[in-house]
Amino acid sequence: MSGTAGRIAGLLQAARASAQQGDLQQAEAHYAAIVALDPRHRDALFALGGLAYNAGKFPAAVDFLQRAVAVDRRTPQLHVALGRALLGRGDCRQAQASFRRALHLRPTDAAAHHFLGLALFQDGNLEQAATCLRRALSLKPDFVEAHCDLGVVLEGRGSLDEAIEHYRQALALMPAYAAAHNNVAGALAEKGLYEEALASYERAVTLDPGYAVAHANRAVTLLACGRFEEGWREHEWRWRAGYGGGHAPDPRWPGRELPLPSAIAPLDFAGKRVLCMCDEGLGDELFYLRFAPVAIRRGGRIAHLASPKLASILGRVPGIELVDRGAPIPPDIDHIILASDFPALLGATGAADIPPPLAIAALPQRTEAARRRLAEAGAGPCLGIAWRAGIAGRANGRPRFLKEVPLARLALAVRSWPGVIAIVQREPRAGEIALFTENLGRPVLDFSDANDSLEDMLGVLALLDDYVTPSNTNVHLRAGLGRPSRVLVPHPPEWRWMIAGDASPWYPGCRIYREAAGIGWDVALSDLARDLAGAAGASAIGGDGRYDGTSP
Repeated sequence: MSGTAGRIAGLLQAARASAQQGDLQQAEAHYAAIVALDPRHRDALFALGGLAYNAGKFPAAVDFLQRAVAVDRRTPQLHVALGRALLGRGDCRQAQASFRRALHLRPTDAAAHHFLGLALFQDGNLEQAATCLRRALSLKPDFVEAHCDLGVVLEGRGSLDEAIEHYRQALALMPAYAAAHNNVAGALAEKGLYEEALASYERAVTLDPGYAVAHANRAVTLLACGRFEEGWREHEWRWRAGYGGGHAPDPRWPGRELPLPSAIAPLDFAGKRVLCMCDEGLGDELFYLRFAPVAIRRGGRIAHLASPKLASILGRVPGIELVDRGAPIPPDIDHIILASDFPALLGATGAADIPPPLAIAALPQRTEAARRRLAEAGAGPCLGIAWRAGIAGRANGRPRFLKEVPLARLALAVRSWPGVIAIVQREPRAGEIALFTENLGRPVLDFSDANDSLEDMLGVLALLDDYVTPSNTNVHLRAGLGRPSRVLVPHPPEWRWMIAGDASPWYPGCRIYREAAGIGWDVALSDLARDLAGAAGASAIGGDGRYDGTSP
């Protein structure tokens, strides 16, 4: 054996021994030394790719594994590993190609079918994903992860009962599989079986106390059921859950460890200067800032790092000091919190602890500009309409809330409105306003461009006599103006709209119209049509001849 070959053999033995002892850093150093001696050493490149993948360093993993595949294109395992790294990096299409190359070499590779199914699922191809996962299970019926992932795909297709069956098959094979408990809980909640869902979430976090995704999912279910005290305690897990189950850096101060809200709750705000940040969307920022006046009344000084789009509006709210995003954190800050931690830190335990929405005001000049546009559209009360909100995809292992109502049917439901109908949909797709107008049977006023500026939209919302929409930022803005909305709530509902009923304690005066599980929007839109007809025809016409929006 040559000198170089001998050194490589020794390093390889040392690397494997270090890995077996759990010293991955030393193992990585040994494998790197091998590659320095032989840049085409397949096994060392493969090992380095695996170590990088396990550490979440996906670009490095792809680099090592591509080099390994360049050395040996005939080993399916290398293509599978490369595909997984590409998938981790977000390259769904390239990952699919790697998994297909593995299957060309070994058509009966259950793992390759499984991962191809995952790649297709991430690419939005649910039908082919299900086919691949079923193929993996036909080759390996006790493939626990494939049962669980097929459940996720089926759930995405709306086949909840079949999804639950596969989750339960996974649990029959591996009763301590926390991910399957989390997934079956989500499907049960989507079916409206909330107590069963909470029991499954409890099982998941008992098996894996650090399972952030399950904690976060349990939190929103508890909150939807009105179990606020437990829900807020669990809610602090949301940012640790990230979007894929990883532990995200603390959004309050990345790179620095701060005490968890639960460690200081309830917080005595008296004499404290508290910097508040927001880790969620614009609507959520407004939603949680309703608690800021409570903290101020308890003696706190609240500084807020506002989202740029909301800064001018929040700058007019008395008592809240805005902090420039480009400025360093003030030195006299006692605590840095997230706006969504306010309820826990203030000890909110029930509906009686819910403050009204944060009061905001529209700029007179923006309201007057909207008034002029309305006057050009004709006389009569003005009804604002939107039909979509939210983002498609998945978060915390569950579907994101893409809230969408059938456009043509919504138009039919509001046809009886006697005045102007204004479209306030953010970024309507091509042809949508035309389709709405066609089904409505008369022209509409297009106010969709007002969404480009929240100040402009606030001026519009202040003038609308009534407003029909899925839950969105504009609902929060309108609530801050003291104006109710008619909110179209898809199934399953966001937690703030609760699990049942036509009202929410978070939005006094708002009327909820719920999509029925397994039935759809027919009843909700029929109720909406009836209520709008009654409201517009009732004695809610003010002296200026405009509907005042106060009738239910």
